[in-house]
Amino acid sequence: MSNPSSLRPASARRAIAAGMLITMGCAVRLAVGGLPGVFLFAAGLYFVMMNGAQLFTGVAAEFNMTPVTKCVILLCNLLGSFLTAAAIASFSPAVREAASQLMAGTHFGLSTCVSAVFCGICMWLATRRVGGAPQPLSIVFGVTVFILSGYTHSIALAGYVGLAAPDGFAAFWGYTLSRLPWLLLCALCNMAGSYLAFFLLGDLDGLRLSDLLTGKRG
Repeated sequence: MSNPSSLRPASARRAIAAGMLITMGCAVRLAVGGLPGVFLFAAGLYFVMMNGAQLFTGVAAEFNMTPVTKCVILLCNLLGSFLTAAAIASFSPAVREAASQLMAGTHFGLSTCVSAVFCGICMWLATRRVGGAPQPLSIVFGVTVFILSGYTHSIALAGYVGLAAPDGFAAFWGYTLSRLPWLLLCALCNMAGSYLAFFLLGDLDGLRLSDLLTGKRG
């Protein structure tokens, strides 16, 4: 993923694209199911990483982005997820039905927040670059662990919410926006997990507390 120090139009475009790619991964996971579906979901994150898209859960612990930039990326991710989900559900009733069943068994609460923290840890590991390059195995293993463990990924959850939403403009946006507070809370917990992984495993040289607020390091 590219790492702009300030918000640019390209950041918003690439953030919308990231939401689209993750939701496409959600749809193929529901359509295929099982371990093959989990593996194919990982393709969504792989495409995000290889094409410089801006995924909130991939940049949550970046120190060269301001909080405002991260917020805009998150909102654009959600918009891309919802719009893509609406398009996919319109021609794939089977995917919509599978998403509806998944969401019917989803109960938001403290456990959701805790699982989102652990997903943030997985995403920090999955999106970490070595020598400036994404690591395909890290992507696959990180995604596989968080899905099979039942951890909550805020943008993927937005994709499932959009895929499960009823047809019709008012019904769709009423359903998705009613779940927006939980999606945002899960995103904050994803960020907390990413920061936890960074503080435990990352490079802390020159790090100051003010870096969290300014988006600039040392």
